[in-house]
Amino acid sequence: MRVLYDFQAFMQKYGGISRCFSELLYNMSKDVDFVVSVKNSPNVYLKEMNLDTKCENLNLLERFLLYSNSFQGKIIRKVMKKIFNYPISLNENELLSIKSLKRGDFDVFHPTYFSDYFLEYLKGKPFVLTIHDMIPELFPEYYKQNDIQVVNKKKLASLAAHIVAVSENTKKDIVNLLGIPESKITVVYHGGPDVVEIKNVKKYDFKFVLYVGGRGQYKNFREFLMQFRYLIKSEPDLKLVCTGSEFSDEEVGFIKDLGLENCVIHYFVSSSELYNFYMQADAFVYPSKYEGFGIPILEAFACGCPVILNDASCFPEIAEDAALYFRTDEECSFIECYNKLKDREFKSDLVQKGYSRLKFFSWEKAAKELEFVYKRVLE
Repeated sequence: MRVLYDFQAFMQKYGGISRCFSELLYNMSKDVDFVVSVKNSPNVYLKEMNLDTKCENLNLLERFLLYSNSFQGKIIRKVMKKIFNYPISLNENELLSIKSLKRGDFDVFHPTYFSDYFLEYLKGKPFVLTIHDMIPELFPEYYKQNDIQVVNKKKLASLAAHIVAVSENTKKDIVNLLGIPESKITVVYHGGPDVVEIKNVKKYDFKFVLYVGGRGQYKNFREFLMQFRYLIKSEPDLKLVCTGSEFSDEEVGFIKDLGLENCVIHYFVSSSELYNFYMQADAFVYPSKYEGFGIPILEAFACGCPVILNDASCFPEIAEDAALYFRTDEECSFIECYNKLKDREFKSDLVQKGYSRLKFFSWEKAAKELEFVYKRVLE
């Protein structure tokens, strides 16, 4: 069985979607012969996992037609476009994917995002679509009207031979918001990291709660700060450590207005440094209104970090009883969760539940389940 993947997700240097696809490909069994139509990708995961050896290349003629600034090259491009409708205006990676699609030497196509450029080249071959979340559909106020991602997602979901959702909660949203029958959707959970062991753990001279990732829009960061403000009254030495992008001027102003400028700290961190923070934190907090899956939950489990989640979205599905849950609309809810962790026996038990829950998620398992989806499509 041969599966063709395209370039879309791999145009980012880092990112959750490209990381997930890379992990799946790395763990795919030998029964799946796959190829990725991408060239000149900045993606670090392809390189780290040696998956760039599975990427196709343009031949010299195609590169000449696409990029040569010589008089001959320009003339050839004009002729090719007029006679053969040669897609010279497309970027290199899209051209490469179209070339692979036209060749047709694959059984299943799996686009890695929501561009619909490929539809006219499938020639009856089935395609599988992965939907990681339904954020734009659930929170349209944060997106432009008729956002192309939303429009294309709905279109491709209706045409796909099968859809992969990353959680039961996401599957439910796809059914309700896109009108896709449940029988057409299979849940394939993401994998998680192995249990993290760091020989020389860096110690910090302050207690802190850890917040990881984006903070805008549906992430509920501001709502969480309102609760954290009340916790500080009884825990004046406690800090909130935030990773991700630097604070905006607006965020700095809001933090200052709450009187938290000495309590909320930002760090740029590498992966190893992030794991160090997980291991030293009193707790990892995830107040988001919605996530498709929530990989940071598994990262925290792997580091033995207690997890406190907003009681919403897919979080109870992913973490089950290995986390504490709070409500962002109840000002003392987070405080109650944090105070429970002061009981050492309770905290230790929660961490052990995290380790146990982590075992349920693996990229090898996810790759096998995805392979089953491909086989089902070809039946």
